Amino acid sequence: MPGVDLSSTIYKLNKYVKTAVMKKDAVDNIFNSRPTVKQLLNKNITKKGAAFESLVTVKKGSAFEYSYTSPNYSVVEVDPFSLATYTFKDFGVPLVARYSELQKMKNNDDAIIDYAMGIRNVAMETLADSIEAMFYGSNPQQFANPMNSYFTIADDTSTVGNINPTTVPAWKGYTVDAYDDWSLTSYASLYGNDALARLISHVILTTSDAAKGEESTVVAVPQLMFEALQEMYARDSNIVKDATDNMKLNWGVNTYSINGVPVTMNKNMQGGFIAIPNFDYLDLVLQSGLNFDYQEMVKEPRSDFMFGSILLTCELGCWQRRREGAIISLPTSRS
Repeated sequence: MPGVDLSSTIYKLNKYVKTAVMKKDAVDNIFNSRPTVKQLLNKNITKKGAAFESLVTVKKGSAFEYSYTSPNYSVVEVDPFSLATYTFKDFGVPLVARYSELQKMKNNDDAIIDYAMGIRNVAMETLADSIEAMFYGSNPQQFANPMNSYFTIADDTSTVGNINPTTVPAWKGYTVDAYDDWSLTSYASLYGNDALARLISHVILTTSDAAKGEESTVVAVPQLMFEALQEMYARDSNIVKDATDNMKLNWGVNTYSINGVPVTMNKNMQGGFIAIPNFDYLDLVLQSGLNFDYQEMVKEPRSDFMFGSILLTCELGCWQRRREGAIISLPTSRS
C-alpha cells in the first residue's frame, strides 16, 4: 500500500504502548512472575541524580567496643557505619513493530491496541529477564552498562559502593570455592555425605541473621545443581527437605528446602555458581523520573521495521555484604 499516510496510526501505536507500559498493575503481573525481580522491586526505592549514597554497615556489633585488662574495663566508641556511593546504570530493551502490519490496521483502533499490548508484553518480559540476568551475572557482556551483579556483592575481594574490603574487612560477602575449599571436583563428588547440600547449609548458617530469621533468603541454583539436589531428596537426604506451601507459592513448585531456606532453580544462573541472596540487605534503586522511560518507535529507512525502546536507570546496592553468600567453581557437567 505505497503512499498511504500512517502518521496517525504510528502516533496511536506509540501512545497505546506508552500507556500500557505505565499501567502498574499490568506490569507488576509480568514482574511478579519472576520471583527474583519481584523481590528486588518490591521496596520501590527511588533516588535523584546520577549517583546515590547509602548508609551501610561496615563493622560487626554495636557502636562500642569493650576490652578488659585486669583490673579495669575500657570502652571505646567506634563507628560501625560508612557511606557507600553507587553510580546509576542505564539499559534498555527494544520495542519492535512492523510497518507492514500497521498498514493493515489503519483506522482500526482495536487492532492497534491489541498490537500495542503484544509489543508491551514482549518488551516487559525481556526487561524482567534482563534484570534477572544482570543480577545473577549469567552474561553481563550482553549489556553495555550492567548494574552490579549479585556475585560482585557476595565476593570477598570486590570493591562495592567505592568501599574496598581490603581496607574495610567487614565490608565483604561470603564466597566459597567448591573446588578448592570443599574438593567438589566432579558431579559424582556432590553426593558423598550429601556434600552439595552440606555446603549450601554451611553458607546459609555463616551468612544468616538468627535474630531476624531467613524469610527473605533464597538459594538460587543452575539446572545441573538442582538435578543433583533432586536426586538427594529422592534418596531421603537428611538435609534436602520438601519446601513448604508458602515457599512454593513464592518461588515456584520446583522448590526444596535446606535449613528452612527455599532452594529453587533459576534459568539465568550461570553454570558452576550458586547464589544465596538475602533480599533484606539488597536494594535495587531506581533513578527518579527515569523509570521505564519510553523512547518512541520510528521507522528505519529502507526497512519494514520500526524501533523504539524502554529505558531503565538503576543500580543494585547492599548495606550489609556479610549477609550475602555465594558458591563458585562447581561442576558444570555430569562427566
